[in-house]
Amino acid sequence: MAIVHRVLSPVVQVRQEESITLLLMFLYSFLAMTAYTIIKPLATGTFIAVVGAENLPIMVLVAGPVIAVIMQVYAAGISRLPQRWVIQVTQLGVVALLIGFSVIFRVGQGLISVSAIYVFRLILGVLLLSQFWTLANDIYDPRQAKRFFGFIGGGSALGGLTASFLVQQTIETIGFNNLLLVSAALVTGCMAIATIVVNRTQNLTFNEITSGGKETGVRGTEALRMLRESKHLQVIAIVIGLASMGAALVETQLNLAVEEFAGAGETGGIATLLATVQLYTSLAGFVIQVLLTSAIHRRLGIGVALLLLPISLGGTAVAVLISGGLWSAMLARVFDASLRYSVDKTTREILFMPLPSELKYQAKPFVDVTVVRGSQSVVNLLILLLIKDWGFGLSWPQLSVVSLVLVMLWAYMSVRARRGYLAAFRGSIERRDVQPAKMRLDVADLSTIETLVEELSHPDERRVLYAIDILESLDKRNLVTPLLLHHSSAVVRARALDAVGSARTEIARQWAPTIQGMIKDDNPEVRASAIAALANIRDEDATALARALLADDDPRIVATAAVALSQSGRRDDEEAADRALSSLAEAAEESNVQLRQDLAIAIRHVGGANCRHLLIPLLHDKDAVVSVEAMRSVRALGSADNLFAPTLISLLGNRLLKSEARETLVGYGESVVPALGYFLEDPNENIWVRRHIPATVARVPCQASMDTLIDALTESDGFLRYKVLAAVGKLSRGHPDLRYDSEKVEARVLVEGVGYFDWLTVYHSLFVRAGLPVDSVLATSLNQKLVRGVDRVYRLLALLHPWKDIAAARWAIDHGDARSKANAFEYLDNILEGQLRSQLMPVLEELPMEEKLRHGQAVTSTKLGGVEETLRSLMNIDDQVVAAGAIDLVRSQELWGLAGDVESVLATRDPQDWYVFEAASWTLASRRLTTDRRRELWREPLPAVVLADRLRVLPMFGSVGMDELFRIAGAAEQVRHETASVLLQEGAVPDNLYVLLDGRVTATTSRSEPKEIGPPATLGLDEVLNGSLMSHTVKTIEPCVSLRLSSEGMGTLLADNTDLVQGFFRTLARRGEASDSEEVIKGSQGEELAELSGGQLTPIQKVLALQRISVFSRVSAPEMRHLVSIAHQVALGNGQVLSGKSDHPVVNIVLSGALRLEASDGSLPAQQIKPGDAVGVHEALAGSALGSTKSHASRLTVAEASAALRIDSDDLFDLLGQRPELLQQIFSALFSKQGLETAETSQTGADDA
Repeated sequence: MAIVHRVLSPVVQVRQEESITLLLMFLYSFLAMTAYTIIKPLATGTFIAVVGAENLPIMVLVAGPVIAVIMQVYAAGISRLPQRWVIQVTQLGVVALLIGFSVIFRVGQGLISVSAIYVFRLILGVLLLSQFWTLANDIYDPRQAKRFFGFIGGGSALGGLTASFLVQQTIETIGFNNLLLVSAALVTGCMAIATIVVNRTQNLTFNEITSGGKETGVRGTEALRMLRESKHLQVIAIVIGLASMGAALVETQLNLAVEEFAGAGETGGIATLLATVQLYTSLAGFVIQVLLTSAIHRRLGIGVALLLLPISLGGTAVAVLISGGLWSAMLARVFDASLRYSVDKTTREILFMPLPSELKYQAKPFVDVTVVRGSQSVVNLLILLLIKDWGFGLSWPQLSVVSLVLVMLWAYMSVRARRGYLAAFRGSIERRDVQPAKMRLDVADLSTIETLVEELSHPDERRVLYAIDILESLDKRNLVTPLLLHHSSAVVRARALDAVGSARTEIARQWAPTIQGMIKDDNPEVRASAIAALANIRDEDATALARALLADDDPRIVATAAVALSQSGRRDDEEAADRALSSLAEAAEESNVQLRQDLAIAIRHVGGANCRHLLIPLLHDKDAVVSVEAMRSVRALGSADNLFAPTLISLLGNRLLKSEARETLVGYGESVVPALGYFLEDPNENIWVRRHIPATVARVPCQASMDTLIDALTESDGFLRYKVLAAVGKLSRGHPDLRYDSEKVEARVLVEGVGYFDWLTVYHSLFVRAGLPVDSVLATSLNQKLVRGVDRVYRLLALLHPWKDIAAARWAIDHGDARSKANAFEYLDNILEGQLRSQLMPVLEELPMEEKLRHGQAVTSTKLGGVEETLRSLMNIDDQVVAAGAIDLVRSQELWGLAGDVESVLATRDPQDWYVFEAASWTLASRRLTTDRRRELWREPLPAVVLADRLRVLPMFGSVGMDELFRIAGAAEQVRHETASVLLQEGAVPDNLYVLLDGRVTATTSRSEPKEIGPPATLGLDEVLNGSLMSHTVKTIEPCVSLRLSSEGMGTLLADNTDLVQGFFRTLARRGEASDSEEVIKGSQGEELAELSGGQLTPIQKVLALQRISVFSRVSAPEMRHLVSIAHQVALGNGQVLSGKSDHPVVNIVLSGALRLEASDGSLPAQQIKPGDAVGVHEALAGSALGSTKSHASRLTVAEASAALRIDSDDLFDLLGQRPELLQQIFSALFSKQGLETAETSQTGADDA
C-alpha cells in the first residue's frame, strides 16, 4: 500500500488507505474503455461489410426500440440478484456473448449476426461504462469524487487510445474473431477488479446499478410547455438538435467513404480505417480538451465556441465536395468528434447555466435525450431519402451540400444562442438562479465574465454580492475592483476585502493604505475582513497583526483583533482573545450601545468556552439591538449546550424580543424541548412567558414536543391551556405521524366540561339570578371563559376524531340554519360515547341556561350561592383577572357589606398579584372619596381593571380578550395632561397614539368648529398606522388621563396580539368602511402572472405576484422576503372545491386559469377570478372563513385548471407576530384608502376626531 501511495501521490491527492482502491478503479476504467472501444470499429465494420453502409441508418432507427425491450428484460432479471453481484453477473454475461459472437463469426457472417453485434455494441456502453461510473459514485463521497474522478477518467482516455491503436495495428494479423476474445479477456479483468473493490468497500448502496443509470426527464406535454415558455431553451434545443444532425451526416459520409475505398465485404480493411479515425479523434480530443478548451472560452467567449463546430463542419464539407477523397471524410469525422466532446460539450453546459434551477433540472435531460434522439431519427430518415436509389440517390460527397445548408442554419442559431445566453444570464443574476456553490464549470466564458464585471457596478447590493460569489467560484476574484471598498453597503465592503485580499495582486498592494484605514470602519465585519485582507496582501500572519492590535485604544479594534486572533488555532491566542473580550465586557459603559453590539458580534466569531457566558448579560441588555445581536451570536455558536436556554425562554415574555428568542430556541432543535417543558410547567415562571412556550414547542416537530404539550393539558390557567391546545392541533395536523395518549386527551376534555359548568354556575348566580349588570368586567370575563371553554372542548375533540369533521360540525352549530345545526349535533351525539356524550353534549348544545345547569349539577361541585358569598369566593381565587373583576363589581354596585373582605384581600394578597392589589386600593378609595375628589387626589396610574373596562368598549379593542386587555393596561404608559395641553397637532405626523381614559378633549381643524370628545376614545389611530399627517388638532379642555402608545409600540402591540389585529379587520368587514373588504381583490397585469406560472416560481417572481395586491403593495423589500417564505405555489384541478364558510381561512392569488366565487344559495351572480386577482385576503387577516363576513355563504371552486399562490392564515399571523414592521406596512396599505374612525366615544356619540 505504501509503494502504491508513493507512486500515485505526485499525480493525485490521495491518502495512503485510499490508494489501493483508487489504483484498482483506474485499472477498471482503463480495461472497460479498452474492451468497449475494441468492439466499436469491429461491430460497425462487420455490419458495413455484410449489409452495406447505406443501410446503417435503418439499423440505427430499428435499434432504439429493440434496445428498450432488451433493457426492460435485463432489468427485470437482474433485479432478483443480490445487489453486490449485479456488476459481476452482468460482466459474466458480456464475456459469454463475446465468446459466442467469436464462435458464430468463425462459422460465417449473416444479417442477423452482424445486426446483433451492432445492437450489442450500443448496449455495451450502458452495461460496462455506466455501471462502472455508478459504482464509482457509490464508493466515493462528493469530496473524494472531486479529487479522484479526473484521475480515474484518465484511465478511460488511455483505454480509448490503446484500443484504437490495437485494432488499427493488429486486425490484419490477429483477426476479427480473436479481437473479440481479447475484449472478452479485458471484461474478465473488469469482473475480477469489481469483485475485489466491492469486497474492500463497506456500506455500498448500489444506487441505480440495476438500471445502469436511468435517464430522467419530463412528460411530453410538460416538455412542450417548457419549450413554449422559454425562448432561450428553444434556441438551445435547436442548436443541440442541429449538432446531432450534423454528426449523423458526417458519420454516414465516413461509413460510405470507408466502404468505397476499403472495398465492399472487406471487414478487416473497414475496421482498420474506422479504428484509425477513432485513434486520431481520441488524440485530437485529448489535445483540444487539455490545451485549447479553457483558452477558447476564456479569451474568445461563448460566441466563438458555439461557432467552432459548425464552421469546422462547413470547412470539411467544402473539402469533401472539392476533393472527394477518403482523407476529407476522415478529417471531417476527426474534427466533428474531437470538438463535440471537448469545446462543444463544455459550451452546451454553459448555455444551460442561466436557466432557472427548476427549469434547468427538468429541461436538460429532455434536451440531452429526447431532442438528440428525435433529431437523430429525423436525420437518419432524411439520409435514407438522400442516398437510396428510391430517393435522390446522392453520393457520399454530395451529402456535403446538405451539410452546408445545415451549417448556415446552425451558425445563425448559434449567434442567437449567444445573445439569448447573455440576456438569460443577466436575468438569472436578478433572480439569483445560478448557485455559486454548485458551479460545475472548469472554465470561465469571456461573455460571462464581462457580464459579471458589469454587475459589480450595479446599485443593488445583492446583485453585486452575487457577482462576487460567482467570480470567486470561477477563480476570478482578481477581477473584483478595489473601488468596492468604498461601497455604501458594509456587506459589500467586507466581501470586497475578502476578494481583494485573496487575489494578492499588485493592484491590491497599492490599496493597502486604504485597507489599513478600514480597520476602523464602523462595521465589525468590515474591520475583521480588513485585518485578514491586510495580512494576505503583505504576506503576513494575520494573528501576528491581530496581537499587536489588542493593545489599541479603540475598543472596536480590540474586539476585531480578538476575532482575528481566535482563528489561529493556537490555544494561547484563543485565551488571549477570551481575555480581551472579558475586559471589554467589564469596561463596556451602559451608554455605549455600539460597543456592546460589537462585543456580541465578536463573541459570535471567537466562540471560546471562556467567553460564551458574556452573552448572557448582553441577552438581557436594555437596548433591543444589543439583545438581538446577542441572540444571533447564540444561533451562530450552535446548539452544543443549552447554556442560554433559560435566558432565551425568559425573553419570550418581552414583546420586542420574543420573535428573535423563539427563532433562537427553535434552532436548538429537539435538545431544547426538555427545558421548554420545565419552564412551561413551572408555576413560579411569569405566566406570559409560559403562554408563549407552546407555540415555540410546536415549531420543533418531534415526539418529545408532542409529549410535552400533552402533559401541559392539565395546566390550571385557561388561556395557557388554549395556547397548548392550539399548539397540539397545529403539530398534529402538520405531522400526523406524531402520537399521543388519547386517554389523557379524553380525561382532559371531561375536566374542561366540569370547568365549563363551574363558571356557568358562577355566572348564573351573579348575573341571571341576582341580576347584576352583564356588561361589567367580571361578567365579560366569565362569559369569555365559557366561550374559551367550549373552544377547548372542540379542539380536544379534534384530537380524538377527524379534525376536519369536527371543524365542519362546529361551523354548522355556530353559523348554520336549523337543519344544519341539527345534523351537526346528531353527528357529535353519534361519535361521542358514554361519559363523553353525557357530559359534553350539554356543553355544546344550544340549551337554555337553566337546563344546562341541571345537566351540570351532576358533575360540578360548585353550587348556586348568594351574591356576597360568590363574590367573596371569587375575590380570593388565583385568577387575577376574575379576582380584580369581582372587586371592581363591589365598587361599581356599592356592595359595601364586602368592604371588610376587600380590606382583607389588600392585607393578605401577594403584592405580585398587582391587578388584584390595585383594584382593591381603588375600590376602597372610591368608598371613602367622591368621584371628583378621587380624581383630584389619585396620582397613581389608573388600575388595570378600570383601563380594561374603558378599553373594551372601543372597536379597536372589541375583539381582545379580557386577560389580554389587563396585560395591555398593565404594560402601557399612562400620562396625565393638564388643561390646554396639545396632544396631536394638525399637519404633523404623530409619534404617538392616545387612548383617552379620563377627561375631555376637543378636535379642531382650520376649517371647522371644535368637536368635544369624551372618554374612552382613540386619538390619532389612523395616522399612526398609516404614517400620515394629522387632519386636526387635539387639545385638552380639562385635566385628562390617557394611555400613550408610540408608533413603534403600537406595531409591537399589534404583532403581539392576534385578537387585536383580527378585531381591526373584523370591524372593517362588518362596518363596510373599506372597499378592500370585498372577498375578491382585483390585481393587475394578470397576463404576466400567467406567463410566470408555467414553472416553479422563483422568490423574485413571488414578490412580483404579491406586490400586485393592494394589501401587500407597501411591503418593503426586507419584509417581502419573509412574506414570500410563507407563500406556496399550488396546482388546482378543474372543478376542485377550495373553500367555504367552514374551511380554514387562506389567501389565494390566482396565477393562471380561473376560479369561481359564488353564493352557496345562488342568490348572487358568480364572480370570475382571473390571474392577478386575490381572494380571501381580508378573511384571512380577520381570522374568518370565506364568506363569514357576508350575509350569504360563499363557495370557491376552480373554473379552469389553475395555479395559485397560497398563504395560510396561521402562517401569516405567526409571521406578523414576529415582524411588527410587516404588520405596520400592511395596515399602512389598508388605511391609505379607508381608515377606522380616529376617535370614538361611547358617552357623547361625537363625530370622528
